[in-house]
Amino acid sequence: MESGKERDDQSYRLKSTICPVCKKSVDAATSLHGKGIPQKGNFTVCIYCSSILRFTEKMGLVAATADDVMMLAEKQPKGLMMMMKLQELVRQFVVEKAKKN
Repeated sequence: MESGKERDDQSYRLKSTICPVCKKSVDAATSLHGKGIPQKGNFTVCIYCSSILRFTEKMGLVAATADDVMMLAEKQPKGLMMMMKLQELVRQFVVEKAKKN
């Protein structure tokens, strides 16, 4: 599927980019609030390493800074809590996957 297309009800296909933390290829994003196209400045969680990332002007990814997280805590506390829960789920998935290998 080409970039810019919805994959299902909540996922959106991205131009493949690299997670700046774990260096894995990321090619999709899922909105915390249902359907939604990611925009510059939006945040996401890497499905491979659970890092909180921010979309750049050109829709690349950079690691969220401490200031980014502080801003989220102040302006979007529910969104930050959801991302932290997602981080925990990703970590659990990685551990379970490692146990199977």
